[in-house]
Amino acid sequence: MTNNNSRPNIGDRRPSQVQFVDEAPASGHNRLATHIDEGPQDQHNISEIHITRRDSKSSSFNSLETPGRGLQGNNRPSTAESNTSRFSKGKTEIVPLDGPFGAIRTKCGQFINHPYVEHFITFIIFCNTVLLVLSTFDFAKSGPTFRAFDIMDQCFLVIFTIESAMQLIYWDIKLLKNKWLLFDLILVIASWAFQAFTVLRCLRILKIASKFEALQRLITALLDVIPNITAIFSLLLLVFYIFAVMFTTLFKDLDLSRDYFSRLDKTLFSLFQFMTMDWQEAARECQQEIPWAPLLFVLFEIVSGFIVFNLIVAVLCEALGLLEKDAEEEEMQQQIEKERIEAMNSLLERVETIKKHQLRIQQTLRDVAHDHNNKHH
Repeated sequence: MTNNNSRPNIGDRRPSQVQFVDEAPASGHNRLATHIDEGPQDQHNISEIHITRRDSKSSSFNSLETPGRGLQGNNRPSTAESNTSRFSKGKTEIVPLDGPFGAIRTKCGQFINHPYVEHFITFIIFCNTVLLVLSTFDFAKSGPTFRAFDIMDQCFLVIFTIESAMQLIYWDIKLLKNKWLLFDLILVIASWAFQAFTVLRCLRILKIASKFEALQRLITALLDVIPNITAIFSLLLLVFYIFAVMFTTLFKDLDLSRDYFSRLDKTLFSLFQFMTMDWQEAARECQQEIPWAPLLFVLFEIVSGFIVFNLIVAVLCEALGLLEKDAEEEEMQQQIEKERIEAMNSLLERVETIKKHQLRIQQTLRDVAHDHNNKHH
């Protein structure tokens, strides 16, 4: 009688884990690596299919540990990594938190970042804007209407405070990494601290920038070109100073209808007026006593209005061009990400098909081995 226990059963050896790692190398091409771990010989099923995707620009991972369900969009990295990386996205993705108050903080984050709540906050901002406009009319400056408007304004401020408080509860110290949430928090604190200055209430309208991604991107693009604009303004100040000294020295003793050039500070203010193309009257008055005086006015207009000011316009146009380019690159990245996920889902389907065929082969081998044992017995 043959002892079949000494022969390894082919059907007993099978992968217990199939892991696919999709990494994007520096060259931008996709690379797919497959790693198969063989489990113990008495195991008859593939116990886990683990897919890990890593973006070339991020060190965070999205993992899938459920076989046969495709790549899920709600898979997340560790909490610490998620809270940091979710700030850069247009839509805030809430990640469950751990710790003694993790459940409460998560509920706060899920509530205040819910689309309906965000739309409600945006509606309140618009209502506050309308209230500020109506409060400038005479009927709202005294009497019951004034008190009603003041109560409504306080209610709006309380709503904004609750919003910022719930964001702070969820994000904790990581809120400081989000400039828009931090900006909202500063606005709320300033509104409570300077309630006596009613003119500062109009600053709450700036909260609308934190609710629209297009405005955020535009403001970010403008902030990125501040160094260039600062350099141009420095050049403009230098031009102003040179011409202010020249105009004051040459024209301070002229008998003009207005005091344009008696002192350096008045000359600087006059030059700012001239830069807005309101210079013809002063130039003609100076021409009556100094015939060549308009030449200085024309030279100042060419340097300040046509050269320096147009440099500022060019820098702003460049910022808007970069903004459009970034939007196109982001759209391209999203398309690449979509294609990558579709490819990995297709690969998962193939793995499932292979697993089914493998199980059929294993069952066939077990049946053959069982029949073989029965014949020997």
